[in-house]
Amino acid sequence: MHAIEGLNHVTPLNDSLFLLSALTVGLLVGACGSDQNITDNAQCDGVLNSTEVTVDDLFDSDGDGYFDAENEQCQETYSAEQLDCADEDPQVHPGMAEVGCNEVDDDCDPSTPDEGDSDGDGVDVCAGDCDDNNAGISPELDEILCDGLDNDCDASTEDAGDVDGDGFTACDDCDDENFDANPGTPEVQCNGFDDDCNELTPDGDDVDGDGMNHCFDCDDGDPLRFPGNTEICEDGIDQDCDEIDADCPADWNGVWDTNDVYLSCAMEYVVIDFNQVLVSNTGTDISFQSIASAQPGTMSGTLMGQDFTVNLVIAGACEEAFSLTGSFTGDDSFSATLTATFTDPLGIGFCYDCVSQSWSLTGTR
Repeated sequence: MHAIEGLNHVTPLNDSLFLLSALTVGLLVGACGSDQNITDNAQCDGVLNSTEVTVDDLFDSDGDGYFDAENEQCQETYSAEQLDCADEDPQVHPGMAEVGCNEVDDDCDPSTPDEGDSDGDGVDVCAGDCDDNNAGISPELDEILCDGLDNDCDASTEDAGDVDGDGFTACDDCDDENFDANPGTPEVQCNGFDDDCNELTPDGDDVDGDGMNHCFDCDDGDPLRFPGNTEICEDGIDQDCDEIDADCPADWNGVWDTNDVYLSCAMEYVVIDFNQVLVSNTGTDISFQSIASAQPGTMSGTLMGQDFTVNLVIAGACEEAFSLTGSFTGDDSFSATLTATFTDPLGIGFCYDCVSQSWSLTGTR
């Protein structure tokens, strides 16, 4: 009975609290019903409905104007150019420029590579190709000197060095071991050196046009006198600039009278009998031929200055070897030694009574 009586005695304050609680519960129930309605009504359909501020904005999380490519409704509603492959990143969507080597598909186009190899050298820009438009440049290549390219993509590898430190690399310096030779140095005449690395800049003048500049030409006013020119003997002119007018070589050609030379042996198979020789001389070649005697015949050899040596070998069962060694003692005289050597190669006595011997020979003409 007391409990019932208590109910019959509700105070105004209790009434107010009861009404406030009932109102709060009602509002919460109403709010939950509204959220569920948004969820139920949100569709990626290209139509503005009561839950959206702009068309399908609930399906454009990053607000970049492109819609969630993973949502099936968006896939049906919008073209590929309107679908966002990363709807949480406003910097990624169709139409964005692809940024290389960031491992992100910035333009939502898988066909646009993040790593390119435009020059087909097997190394893409992400792997360090510093010029992907030139197959001759990549980190896997060796540096090629003096081509003006960073072939190996390594700035520390020089395209060319400067050994002499004159400010010019070996590509432009004609002598990279000489500080005083480079394209920036003025040409110094008569030092026999290409100071400015320009072969067109003369080391000296060539007034007479004989190909020798004045620094080395003994007479730059005479084109017939310069170092290296052929000297004409005994003409009073120094054609080769050696300060000597060379003597003409003696002409030993002709018939020379000699003292008598006689030898007969081997039952007259060997007969030497002459008192004249014919001398033939061309440069350093010279020969002596006995006249009126088949033996020793023509002996040939060399002439060195005034001295000569000539020889002749006649092979056979009795080998005959002749030599004449001597010197011209004047324009019309010589002295020499004639030697005849006999050898029996078979050792059966074919030389008979021939004995090797020598004669002093003098000649005049």
